[in-house]
Amino acid sequence: VSTADKPVRTPELQFNGGFNWDIPVGALGVFNASAVASYVGEYWVSTNNEQAVAKTGEYWLVNAGLGWKAPGEDWSVSLDCSNCLKEEAVATWLFYTYPIEINRWMLRLKYAY
Repeated sequence: VSTADKPVRTPELQFNGGFNWDIPVGALGVFNASAVASYVGEYWVSTNNEQAVAKTGEYWLVNAGLGWKAPGEDWSVSLDCSNCLKEEAVATWLFYTYPIEINRWMLRLKYAY
């Protein structure tokens, strides 16, 4: 059996877990905290499993956020991060390696009318 016989893009171990917690604070509204952590084991990202660069190592992805909703929920603000740990890994390969999502922060201010 060669490595070409193994399926691509299928890690032997992969799992995730997270939480979303709303914290009511009376007249101040509702605060929110959330996070999701995902573990992905190593796997082949090329179609033929031959390129040394086409095998990704194991990695953790953590996405998290904090938020606030005003009483009446017409105003809200949130701060979120994707790939908070700044992990670097290969997502796919086609003549070139394509990385997983980079570390990103987003601040949102919303008004519902």
